[in-house]
Amino acid sequence: MGFGVEIKMDYRKEVNSDGNDDIVSAGEIERGVRCLMELDNEKRERLKEMSGKSRKAVESGGTSSTWLGRFIQDVVDHQP
Repeated sequence: MGFGVEIKMDYRKEVNSDGNDDIVSAGEIERGVRCLMELDNEKRERLKEMSGKSRKAVESGGTSSTWLGRFIQDVVDHQP
């Protein structure tokens, strides 16, 4: 969808080794947030559209809600 922002983590860092437990630095988080805030108008419109579709999918009667209900019913129906 093109809305992701890469956040770099230090996987090699040992927690409490230097008193700083940050795996992701505040600067890295700030960079990611600023990048997301600088979306152009076209991306903002796509994001609003996808947000609306996502909400509809999880609402009662939406596709995600319907399929989750069917899955749960199938599990219940096939219990020994």
